[in-house]
Parts: sequence; structure tokens; C-alpha cells
Amino acid sequence: VHASSPTPLAVVPNSIAPHVTGARIVGEHSSADQLTIGLVLKTSNPAGQQSLLNSLYNPASAKYHHWLHAGEFEARFAPAASQVAAAKDYLSAAGLNVLSSSPSATLLLAQRSAGQIENAFHTRLNDFSAPGGVSFFANTSNVQLPQTWSSSILGVVGLTNRVAQHSYIAQATPNAAGAPPAYGGG
Repeated sequence: VHASSPTPLAVVPNSIAPHVTGARIVGEHSSADQLTIGLVLKTSNPAGQQSLLNSLYNPASAKYHHWLHAGEFEARFAPAASQVAAAKDYLSAAGLNVLSSSPSATLLLAQRSAGQIENAFHTRLNDFSAPGGVSFFANTSNVQLPQTWSSSILGVVGLTNRVAQHSYIAQATPNAAGAPPAYGGG
């Protein structure tokens, strides 16, 4: 039984770990395993955040390498309080323990059993064996969250114990001011 949702669910795209491709399922992951997950929330001003990132890395910009000080990012880009509250309320209603020690307003940490986490995110965790004998667990379907606030979520981390690089940050366009030509010249 999945956590109750007062509204229809929406799929969080690309929320299956990429390393499950080519790996073999060896069984269901223990539903009693205690996990910590992170719900990654979108910032309140993604366009402004991208503009700042572009200027920080553009040698022609007056803001080039003028990094934000502690707390400035949160002050400028933290998710709306209503988004954070909706996410916390959902995690709590799903039986997860929301931790107060999250390092950022854009990351909500929660703990509970794998079974409760599967129910909260409408996915299944399985154990895998990858080429080279690497064993890991991961979710086998995209995460689903209430449609009413799912658009404020970038993703969920912690649904696998295999490390893989993944970025939720939008990349600067190749033709951005100050960016080298795509062919590597300049």
C-alpha cells in the first residue's frame, strides 16, 4: 500500500539510477533496511540561479569568480516556504522521519525503512549485481509524487547505494557569452 495521496500522482522523470542498465536483479531489497533519502527541491528562481552561474564562470563578467558568501544562496534562491512545508508534510504523512539536520533548504533529509520509502515514492528497491561483481540496491521505476507539488521537486537521492555522478543543475548553453566554441578552439 502506497502513502495516501489526496491528488493524482506525477512521475519524477529520470529518477531511476542509470547504473541499473546492464545489471542483473538478484532479488528484492530488504524492506527492513533503514535508509536516509534526500528530496531535492527546485530553487525559487531557477532563471536567476542560472544567470548567476553563467556570470560566475564568464571571464568577461563583473561577477566572474565572485562567489556567494555563506547564507547568500539560501537568501536568494531558497524554495518557497509553502513548497518546503508541502514536501515535509508529505514525507511525514508517508511515515518518514524528516530530519532537522538537512544541510540546505533545497534538500530535505528523511529516514525510515526501505519498505516505507518504497511506499512513499511509489517505486520498488531491488538488489542488483553488475558486471565486475559489483552489488548494489536501486529503485526499478521512476519516483511518483503528488501532482500538486511534484513540479517543485528535482529528484530523490538515496534510493541506491551505488555512487554515480548526476547533476540536477542546468548546463550553460554552448554559445553563452565567454564560452569557448563547441569545436574546442578559442
